[in-house]
Amino acid sequence: MDLISAVVLMAVVTYSMRALPMLLFRKPVENERLQAFFTYIPYAVLASMVVPGMFLATSSIFSAVVGFAVAVILAWRTENLPLVVFGAGLAVWAWEFFLI
Repeated sequence: MDLISAVVLMAVVTYSMRALPMLLFRKPVENERLQAFFTYIPYAVLASMVVPGMFLATSSIFSAVVGFAVAVILAWRTENLPLVVFGAGLAVWAWEFFLI
């Protein structure tokens, strides 16, 4: 039930942040800072909900740090979400299987 609640909450927050500018502003927003705020806030909220779970989902904090580091590097270099998820999961699995 926690997983379903988290997914629903992330969907509501992400959708509301996307819909909020359309409801508040009738004309296109010309302020670049405000545009950046509305563009990046869903990603920040999603990250704030996912990252703590990443560190609690593994058997060791070290494997969580390795997975997080791999995820950050892959996200920075490829911007391919399935590759980031697969790579981070593989890094955690390898750390826990071979080093623990």
